[in-house]
Amino acid sequence: MKGRRMALFALVTVFLLALLLIRGIQFPPDIPFDLDHRRGQIPGDCLSCHGPDERFPRGKNHPLVDECFQCHSWPAAGGR
Repeated sequence: MKGRRMALFALVTVFLLALLLIRGIQFPPDIPFDLDHRRGQIPGDCLSCHGPDERFPRGKNHPLVDECFQCHSWPAAGGR
């Protein structure tokens, strides 16, 4: 009985890992470390350029969340 549970656990684990690999793990991009982005410290700063009617709006698949720093981070080399 114990061997069956271990085999089932291993099978489920392998299945989930395979599913993740097939689907692909996507991480949000880092915030670029350039003059335009270094001044932004709050989400309102981001939305002044990336809001719906601004110069560089968020993509159509971007979640409708205005908490930018929950997903996006500063690059390790020159970040905060």
